[in-house]
Parts: sequence; structure tokens; C-alpha cells
Amino acid sequence: MLSLIPAAAAGFCGLLAISVGTLVSYTPAQNLITYAHWLSFRQPLTAELTDLRAFRLHGTRNVNVTTSDGLRLYGWHLLPNSRIARVSAQAGRALEDGDFEGELADAERVVVYFHGNAATRGVKNRVDLVKTLAGVLDAHVMAFDYRGFGDSEGTPTEGGLLLDALAIWGWVKARVGPDTQVYVYGQSLGTAVAIKLAAALAEDPARPRLPAGLILDAPFTDLKTAARHHPSTLPFRLVPGLYGFIAARLAETWDSAATIARARGVRLLILHGRRDAMMAHAVGEALAAAAAAALGADAVRFASFARGGHKDLFTFELWVREVGGFTGLAPTHVRSVGGTGVWAPEDRVCYASCDDSAQRRWHAAAGAVVLPASGAVLDAGGRGARQQEVEQPVQLTSSYRRYAAPAMDVVDGMPWPDAAALGATVKRQSGAAVYIAAVLA
Repeated sequence: MLSLIPAAAAGFCGLLAISVGTLVSYTPAQNLITYAHWLSFRQPLTAELTDLRAFRLHGTRNVNVTTSDGLRLYGWHLLPNSRIARVSAQAGRALEDGDFEGELADAERVVVYFHGNAATRGVKNRVDLVKTLAGVLDAHVMAFDYRGFGDSEGTPTEGGLLLDALAIWGWVKARVGPDTQVYVYGQSLGTAVAIKLAAALAEDPARPRLPAGLILDAPFTDLKTAARHHPSTLPFRLVPGLYGFIAARLAETWDSAATIARARGVRLLILHGRRDAMMAHAVGEALAAAAAAALGADAVRFASFARGGHKDLFTFELWVREVGGFTGLAPTHVRSVGGTGVWAPEDRVCYASCDDSAQRRWHAAAGAVVLPASGAVLDAGGRGARQQEVEQPVQLTSSYRRYAAPAMDVVDGMPWPDAAALGATVKRQSGAAVYIAAVLA
């Protein structure tokens, strides 16, 4: 009799999985699982999303936008950190909408942030990320909740989220100057939203100009592939044929690999962690390959984080360098080579033999300095630096890393595959200068 218990339990679990599988083959049930917008998590849990003080959001205002189908979306506008104290001092009072509008009209660069599925913009890692964009990279940041998420109206669908993205884009473009660079940062599901937005803008000449670039954090190729790798679908994959039954009935596709081919003229920075338990690193690589094939290798950069997970890439130094280099938004402060002080971005050393201005900006945004061939060390203020290439072998120590050329993939600050371990002698190769950069602690 006891021997029948395991079989009965297995049969019950299989029946349950089949029942749930049948249920989720219906579109409304699929959307509840795909978007998980009904999870209203935020930190602190009791805070209203409009309570900026509760989220420790200084220099931030609550904003809203109306979509083309009449829904109201709510979000935040964060000022660049460098402007908060200055604007507050000039105003001599609490900041008002007019102050924010004036700053936005004169903005050099703006980042529009699209978050992943589930919960709200008030989840801690999302709050930390937008603070990082506004602080470390010194950018205006727009962070909205999609329809049905947080305090925004409506119910999420694939087509609806595109309308949301278009409304947010139009709202931003109507307020910035003609020379403002507007970047779009998508995370997880937000990467698919960002790609759809870029494709729609590229195909409609009547719309405002394209984003200056897309930053895709933990992206996926399409919804079926994403679901196949997501741990939440494991019970359905264990029952033979069940996952295929559900996947064949998915009403929405979020096919980023196909959509990206329509985003002509847009530059991409793709970031993915090798320890991502939600979206396999190989999926991000596959999207990068599809993008490179469609848009050209020069339009796509892929950065792999050896220790990165699904939602913590912005906590790595490599993230600062990659995103800072891609957007031109250099870190606000970087430690000097000597490690005894900090020096501002305008004090950084240029690369003498780097003739390409874009490449020079990329290095400068990374906070890199040329280590003089003589072995001299820059002081805390960066003084005494010389613009020169490395003409002779330079011995590296554990205090330094070799910085990869922009065209190379990078893994935690080192070229991949690694051509020279730390402590090795780096020499001029094939007539190209080799640059040395300090580790930014």
C-alpha cells in the first residue's frame, strides 16, 4: 500500500501541472504570469510611490503622461546629482515643476528607464539603479511604471506597452532641446519595450528622432525562449509535451530578435551576467548576434559580467565604464592612480595616439589614464600626466588592468579572451598602441 503513495503523489503533481498548463494557455492568464503586474512590491512596503522622501529620492519630482489610448502613466523625473544643490541654492526654496522643466530644457543627456516585469518602479534594485544613473553618470532620468503596474492605469499587453513607451518618449522629446542626447535603458522585459520603441521610431519618419542609443540589461530574444529558461516554468517543462503545448498558444511573442532588425540607425550596448539565473547568458549572446547581423557589428557592443546576476549589473565597476563610455556620461568622480584622492572628469588625461575622437571619449569616460612609460605615478589631482603612448614594455602590477580597445568584448574589465594576465609585460603589438588604465576602486 505504501508503495502506491509516491505514484499517487506523482500523478497528482502531473495532473496539477496539466490543469495549470491548460489554464495558462488562455491569454488573460498568460498576461498575469508574463507581466506579474499585480505584485505591488515596493520598498518600503507601506510607502506611496509618490512619497519621494520614503524612497530617499532627492532632486526628484512626480510626473505623469497620457497615452494615445487615454491612460495615465505615473513616474519620476530625477535631476542629475550635480545639479540638485546648485538649483536648490539658486531657487532658495523647495524645487518646483518650473525648475525641473528649465533644467530638462537645457539637458545635455537624458536616460529613459524601462523596468522589468513584476512589481513597480519602487522596488529597491530599480530605485538604486535610477539613482545610480542620476548620480554616478550624472544624467536626467525618467522612470515610469507601465500600464497596470504600480499607480499607472490600465492592463498590460504587448501592444499597450509600446503605446506607453511612445507616450513617454514623446513627453521627453517635447521638453528637451534639439541637441539633447536621449538614451533608453531597458532591463529584462524593459529591453523588449526599448527595442519595440526604437523600431517604431525608425519606421515612422514623422516621429521625433531616434534614441542616441539603447542600453539593454539582461535581454532576451523572444518570449518563448525567455520562458524556456526561466526557473518558474520548470514544473511545466518536467511534464512531457506540456511546455510545448503552452508555448504554442502564447498570444504575445515579444520577439526582440526579429524586431531589432527594424531599428535601423540605433546603437546598442548589451549587458549580461554569466550568473543570471532568470535569463541565461547565452540568450543575451544570441540577441547580440542577431542585432549584429541585422544592424552591423559596429552598431552593437556586448559586455559580459563574469559575476553578474539578473538585476545587479549596475553594482559592478564594469557597468560604470561600459555605460559611461557608451553614453559619454563619465563617472562624476574617480580615484587617482595613487589612490589618495579624487579628480573630476575634466581633469582626465587624453590619449595622445588615439586619433579617433569617439574612441578617446570612450577611454576618457572610463576614467582611464595613460601610465607614463617612465613608470612615474600621477599625483592625487592627476597632475604631471603626459599625453604619450606606451613606447616600451611596461610591467603591470595587481594595481592595474589592461584596458581593452572599444571593439573588443570585455569581461569584468579584462579583454576576452584574456591575452595577458595581470603582472605580465604588455608590449606594442602590430603597430597599435597599448594603453594602461588604473583600476577604479
